[in-house]
Amino acid sequence: MSKERLTIKASLQGVSKAKKAILRMGYGSKANFAKSVGLGRTTVTKFFNKQPLEYDSFKKICDNLKLNWQDIAEPSDLVETADNKLQEQGFEEQDLSTDIDVLVQDIREKIRDTIKKRCGTMRVLDMTQPIGLNDIYTDVNILEKITGRRRIDLPELVQRFDPNSEDFNRYGLGQVTEKRVPGIKAVKRYSKLMILGKPGAGKTTFLKYLAIQCIDGDFQANRVPIFITLKQFAEDYSQEDIMTFISSFIAEQGVTHEQISQLLIYGRLLFLLDGLDEVKEEDSERVIRQISEFTNRFSYSRFLKEDSDKLIKNLLDKFKELFCDTYLKCLNSFNNDLADRTSTLNKLRSLLKVFLSEENNYSLEILNTHIQNLDIDELKDTNLTTYFIQLKKSLLEQFQNLRRYEYLEWLESENFRKKNKLLKYIKSFLGKHPNEEHKNLRNSFDKSLQQFINKEVKYDAIVFKNSLLSNLYSNRIFIDSYLKWIFDTFPNTCKLSKNLRKLFYHYQDKRVSELMQLLSNLLKKSPPEDYVELFHYQYPERCYANSFVITCRIAAREEKFEKFVEVEVADFDEKQIETFVHKWFQDREPNPSQIFMQQLKSAPPIAELATNPLLLTLLCLVFQEIAEFPSNRSELYKEGIAILLKKWDGQRLIKRDQVYKKLSSPRKEDLLSQIALTTFERKNYFFRQTEVEQYIADYICNLPDAKTDPEALQLDSEAVLKSIEAQHGLLVERARGIYSFSHLTFQEYFTARKIVTTSNPEVLEQAMQNLATHITEVRWREVFLLALGILPSADSLLQLMKQQVDKLVARSHNLQKFLKSVNRRAILIQGSYKPVVMRAFFLANELSIDQDLSFLLCKEFQLNEDFDIDRLLNHVLNRAFDRTLNRVLLTTDIDIETDITLFLNRALNLNLEPKLKQLLQQLKAQMPDITETKDIWNQWWRTQGSAWATQLKAVMNQYSIGQTWVFTKQQEKVLKQYYNANLFLLECLNSDFYVSLEVRKRIQDTLLLPMVEIKKYK
Repeated sequence: MSKERLTIKASLQGVSKAKKAILRMGYGSKANFAKSVGLGRTTVTKFFNKQPLEYDSFKKICDNLKLNWQDIAEPSDLVETADNKLQEQGFEEQDLSTDIDVLVQDIREKIRDTIKKRCGTMRVLDMTQPIGLNDIYTDVNILEKITGRRRIDLPELVQRFDPNSEDFNRYGLGQVTEKRVPGIKAVKRYSKLMILGKPGAGKTTFLKYLAIQCIDGDFQANRVPIFITLKQFAEDYSQEDIMTFISSFIAEQGVTHEQISQLLIYGRLLFLLDGLDEVKEEDSERVIRQISEFTNRFSYSRFLKEDSDKLIKNLLDKFKELFCDTYLKCLNSFNNDLADRTSTLNKLRSLLKVFLSEENNYSLEILNTHIQNLDIDELKDTNLTTYFIQLKKSLLEQFQNLRRYEYLEWLESENFRKKNKLLKYIKSFLGKHPNEEHKNLRNSFDKSLQQFINKEVKYDAIVFKNSLLSNLYSNRIFIDSYLKWIFDTFPNTCKLSKNLRKLFYHYQDKRVSELMQLLSNLLKKSPPEDYVELFHYQYPERCYANSFVITCRIAAREEKFEKFVEVEVADFDEKQIETFVHKWFQDREPNPSQIFMQQLKSAPPIAELATNPLLLTLLCLVFQEIAEFPSNRSELYKEGIAILLKKWDGQRLIKRDQVYKKLSSPRKEDLLSQIALTTFERKNYFFRQTEVEQYIADYICNLPDAKTDPEALQLDSEAVLKSIEAQHGLLVERARGIYSFSHLTFQEYFTARKIVTTSNPEVLEQAMQNLATHITEVRWREVFLLALGILPSADSLLQLMKQQVDKLVARSHNLQKFLKSVNRRAILIQGSYKPVVMRAFFLANELSIDQDLSFLLCKEFQLNEDFDIDRLLNHVLNRAFDRTLNRVLLTTDIDIETDITLFLNRALNLNLEPKLKQLLQQLKAQMPDITETKDIWNQWWRTQGSAWATQLKAVMNQYSIGQTWVFTKQQEKVLKQYYNANLFLLECLNSDFYVSLEVRKRIQDTLLLPMVEIKKYK
């Protein structure tokens, strides 16, 4: 572009400086100034109206006002000016590269301290002081497919998400199968990257990390990082565009407009544009337009003609190289005897080498001519000639020894190359000499065979030559190799890369020479901008594209930037969580990170929140203060939700647009609570967009000044949904048109909140009664815990839960009878353990399950089989009957008498109810002393053993000991539900909820009692 055609316009600040200069220099007005310097009034008016002027006119105005035209010009125009001046001056490429490298390092040094100050630390939530970014930063992973844009239907999402299953994985709500890619790798791969993520996902931290890595020389050390907070740019109305804003910012570090322009021209800037979602709605259109224009204009570096020529040559040379390589391989597969034509193969390689070395000549016609000129005699297969000579010798020997008909029979029976053709030839020869003596034909036959061999060897050479020529024009021998090279070498986003693939797929049936010409034409006609990204991949040391990385919350903006690749920040996985926690506590002694992780793994609802870096930070702050996670998790979740709803934005002074003015933060919580309860009751962890929008519409239609028109209400509900997703991340789109809460923990919290947050006592009572009916459902456990934590007093809900637990077995006569038996046995054993502990012990023993309830009731409880009075006395009774009936004489290693005495003594050692102990002692007194002889014992067993065993049986029946219980499958199921529900009830009772002493004692005392005993407590 010539200087006369170049236009420049003044910036807002430039016009202000020019106006002051007119007054300072005494011109008085713009008209006087125009007349004094010999310029047209129209020209001067355009200047002050910030309209484009030709370069000479613009510079003349500035010179007459004693102003530097570069300080007055719009910064973006400075770039174009510098670019055109460089083209006019025709600088040598090597010199330009050297100069720009020096400039890059100079500017990096100038802005280093500023970048370190702005991006080197972070301070969020309730941190008492900033923390070094590198001290806490954990590598970010991204998903190259946006989760909410997946085309997955509901059945596929819910098939592996069943909270009632034993192997339930809470992470399944947000589980994705997409491959995770390191974030820094994505920045390297794409020059235009839009990073989307949920609130608190670590987007800003990642951008700051990129800036620090870049300025420290650990990432893209040949670029200058520019970190821009888009909110700050949007609110600085004195800056007309991004270029002006950048120039103003970087000028403070001693960098001139011209220098920043050169960096732009040569693609040496790494733009980190943070927080597009933080821009106010009123500024959104302007900011998005300016970002789009700016990134489109300065995406690529200056691209010289020599660069495009080099790339074209590289692409065509690779075409020739792959063709020659696959051509030789193909000939080997089509001609098994190619290895025997060593001289031919060497000559062919020489021809291909010449073909490859020919500059700017990509026509196969030359190679074709070379092959056409190959001498047929040079292509003859020496091995084939040798074979035929040996064959001829054999044929002549047999011809001499056999008669004509015998010879033909022999030929038919033998197997040799070209048998049919040779047999036909010999029969023809013999047919021409029907009457001649067979033996006299040898010399003629010899000459005839030689003629046949010469002809066949020559024919083979001709066929081979034709094969060389035909394969030369077959594109299928190499087109796949070339396409694979394109796929492996260049990104799919490159326009030229796409065009190359289209060319070969569309013209795959064309001859190779035609394809070469088509390829050459395509490359030469493509505009330079199509080459830049290809060139960047091929020659990264020589070609730079300005890199742009923008961050934005998911669903915050509908607009898409052309040529930007959109990716999503992945949730933290377990390894990332461990890394973050270790770094957080690395300077603390003793280091509690291991304890943190242990407690986190034992509390899945809390661990679920740790996948979000912001909420993980909250967990670390809490743990740092109290060295554990609070047992009342509702307060923790409440704080986490408050952070997402308002605190996170509030700390950064971000005020977001309210889509619905009457929808304050408390009302948003009410709305989310209503959605949570409705969906949770229906077991809907995923719900369609239309469904959740209807929930929102049902809520907001009751707000003051709400719209009543159905269509307007629908539009408002959609906007509210999107704002909750974008601004708070509490609802997220899991697939196209399918939503869920971002964490199951939040759905459970809001469900609990809806149930117990009401000022109406009757409504609260009914809601808690409904909740209590879910006492046996595993998926409601967390809701119970949260509801108990939210309530000022847990008394009422705990009592309702206890009543519901007791109802499980209340109507079954057999189960009530069983509980009575369990209670009687528990009362028999007195001492340090309360009856409730022993009831839990006997019940678990009967069900053959773990003693969790016993341990929870009494932390000092020591599991000991000798507590089982049933087992002890049953053993004694069975051995006594066995001995009496002479069924068993000895146990494994001791006499049966010793065995019976041992178990009876163990039963007596229990702290039994006095009357029972007295009866057992009387029974023991009837037995001979253990030291008595075998004969005395045998005599006693014959005379008194049976009566003694009957007395023992009577005592056991009197105290319900040793009774055999038979349950149906349904009763067994109910008993296990009953046991687990009591266990959960006790866990709730032992949690950090406010429970009155009276209620606590009543619940503990009546656990596992039959209804008849429970009624005595009323």
